[in-house]
Amino acid sequence: MGRILKMAARNIWRNTVRTGITVAAIAMGLAMIVLSYSANHGNYEAMLAKGIEQNAGHAVLQNPKWQDDPDPEFVVERSGEAEAILSEAFPEAIVTRRILAGGLITSPTNSVPIGVMGVEPEDAKELTKFDDGLLEGSAWLEGDDKRGLLMGETLAKRLDVEVGDKVVLMAPDPQDPTQSTSVLFRVRGLYKIGVPSMDAFLVVTTIQGAQPLLKGEDPAHQVALILPSDKGSEAATEKVRGLVGDYGQVLHWRQAVPDLQSFIEVDTQTNDAFFFIIGLIVVLGVVNTILMSVLERVREFGVMLAVGMRPAKLATLVLTEGFLIGVIASVLGLIIGCLITWPLTTHGVDMTAALGDSMEMGGVAMDMVIKARFDPPKLAKYALATVVLTTLAAAWPAWRVTRLRPLEAIHHL
Repeated sequence: MGRILKMAARNIWRNTVRTGITVAAIAMGLAMIVLSYSANHGNYEAMLAKGIEQNAGHAVLQNPKWQDDPDPEFVVERSGEAEAILSEAFPEAIVTRRILAGGLITSPTNSVPIGVMGVEPEDAKELTKFDDGLLEGSAWLEGDDKRGLLMGETLAKRLDVEVGDKVVLMAPDPQDPTQSTSVLFRVRGLYKIGVPSMDAFLVVTTIQGAQPLLKGEDPAHQVALILPSDKGSEAATEKVRGLVGDYGQVLHWRQAVPDLQSFIEVDTQTNDAFFFIIGLIVVLGVVNTILMSVLERVREFGVMLAVGMRPAKLATLVLTEGFLIGVIASVLGLIIGCLITWPLTTHGVDMTAALGDSMEMGGVAMDMVIKARFDPPKLAKYALATVVLTTLAAAWPAWRVTRLRPLEAIHHL
């Protein structure tokens, strides 16, 4: 086998220009795949992190009916007790409550249907984009503020209100849905996230401020556990079930935000299909290179067959040439791909000028500085696939070699 490798290595560089162009083409194709996949992978990781933090948690406690029908009446009662239990059991994690309701907000000049988000102010300051998006003159919510709220700049313009003005939030009475209840709020601040659905239709208040819209004792819609990382989240979810399972249903984040996971999986499959097409183009180039090399050496192969070399050995030689081209191109492609991707992993690409301050993807408000992230196992698979494809691309020329007859090959022009 060592002799075959030496012969194959010598043969692929007989025509340096042709082999160099082929190797460069394969390497650049793989480098572009490394760049594209790493950018997407970084985006997926950020999307998952934001989705887990903003919409659920690594483990989330909620009403058993909430997942299928997020109606404001499906609450977790005594949510503060459950929060305290989890905070004690997971001191390294963030445990926070959320309320997601709706209503009609009214000012002296207009009325607008809106969504209401009740949050723990200190946790929301760390987990959401609202604090970063506060406009000048605005103040963040205080933990005991029952009558303060934040609203988007677009919504404030529609209501013709400013910081410090009063608004009235109307919603169905939690005790009697046929009646309505009204709660007076004061605008503490205005924000601009850059996501139209949030800037125009969402207000943020404290848990205490939103609870009058719900029924039950100390209600909330979610008690979320956010861990420092996803590692061990399944075991943590089981532990949460054992601690607060009596308060409601406990879900792992994969169950709590399935649409986000499905979005990423579908997008990944689409990208893999695109990469496969690139692979097929690479195969055609390798077939051409190896076939031309074989046709140039027909007489040589004829002599080798005449002196006793078996056709299978010649086929192995041709396949090895394809294999070596794949190995060289894969190593070169990984190196080039990592080099051109590295700046994106450290500094990222600021897409604000093209896409605005923020963008909604899978129901998550995303930052516009996109950072790539390497996924070594996946990149190794792409490199291995490149080697396999280039080796398979040599299969047809290798088969052609086995059909040669020594006498005819020696007299081949």
